[in-house]
Amino acid sequence: MSLDRLAEVCWPGTVVIAVGDVNDVALYRTLRAAGVADYLVKPVTSEGFQNALDAAFRPNPTLGHEKAAPRGDSVAVVGARGGVGSTMVATTLAWLFAEEQKRRTVLIDLDLHGGTTGLALDSEPGRGLSEALANPDRIDSLFLSSAAVRVAERLSLLASEEPFDSLVEMLPGGLELLLKEARKDFEQVVVDVPRSGPDLLRRVAGLATVVIVVTDFSLAGLRDAGRILNFAREAGPEAKLLLVGNRAGISKNGGVPRADIEKTLDISFSAIIPEDAAAVARAINVGKPLTKVAGRSKAVVAMRGLASSFGPQGRPRPS
Repeated sequence: MSLDRLAEVCWPGTVVIAVGDVNDVALYRTLRAAGVADYLVKPVTSEGFQNALDAAFRPNPTLGHEKAAPRGDSVAVVGARGGVGSTMVATTLAWLFAEEQKRRTVLIDLDLHGGTTGLALDSEPGRGLSEALANPDRIDSLFLSSAAVRVAERLSLLASEEPFDSLVEMLPGGLELLLKEARKDFEQVVVDVPRSGPDLLRRVAGLATVVIVVTDFSLAGLRDAGRILNFAREAGPEAKLLLVGNRAGISKNGGVPRADIEKTLDISFSAIIPEDAAAVARAINVGKPLTKVAGRSKAVVAMRGLASSFGPQGRPRPS
C-alpha cells in the first residue's frame, strides 16, 4: 500500500490528509485505520481543507475519557408559514450566540435543496451536510469539523445546495447521530428546519432542547403556528417550546392582535420582532448577518433580547 511506503519516510507525528475521487465508507475507514487524519472527496474547497487542517491539529480527548459536557444545547427553528422569516431568526440567533455570547456555535440548514443560510452568511456550503446524512458511519468529530464551513471565529455552517432534480439519500439514524455529535463538539447548535419537512421536524423536535416556532400576525399564521406547536409538543415532549412573532407591524390593519394569538394558542410570545424590510433586504443583498448591517435596528434589538434569554446552559430562563 502506498501509505505504508509513505509512513517509512515520514517523521513520527506527521499529519496526513488524503484527497481522492471515491466517496466510500470502507475506504475512509481503511485510511483512518492506517493513521490518516482525514479523507476529503474532490472537489475540495479551501474552507473544507482549512477545516480539515484545524481538526487535525486539534487535541483529541484521551481514550477512556468523555468530552466535557457542552455548555449549550440544540435549538430548532421552524416557520409557521413560508415567508415569516424563520431563516432570518435562525441565522441571527446563531450569529448572536457565536459573536456576542462567545459560544462555539454551528448552524445546520436542513433545507438541502433551497436553503438560504449560505447566502445570508456569504458562504459556499458545498455538500457537507448531504454527505453526512448519506454516510452516517463516517460521522464523528473529525468528519463534522471538515464538513462544516467556518463562517466566523466561533460560528460554523453545515449545509448543502443540492440540484433540485437530485434525490438526497438520508439513511436511518443519520440525522440523530449528526445532532448528537454536534452537541458534543459545539456549545450551541441551531437547526433551521424547513416547514415542508414534517418528518424532519418530528425527528429534530425529539432531540432538541428548544423548539422555536416563528409566525407572523396573520390568521393563516395563527392557524399553522398552533398546528406546528401541537405537532412539536407530541414529537418532543421534553423540548421547551417558544413562540416568536416576526414582521410585527407589516399589516396596515395590525393583523391578529397579540393577546388573541396568545389566548388561542395558550402560549405567550417569547419575542416580538418588528418589521424592518429595508434592513433585512440590505443584509440579504450583501450576504451579511442582520446584526452587522443594522446592529441598532428594532428587529436586532428584539433578536438580541431573545438570544440573551438563553441562560449559561444554553436554555431559556424560566419566565
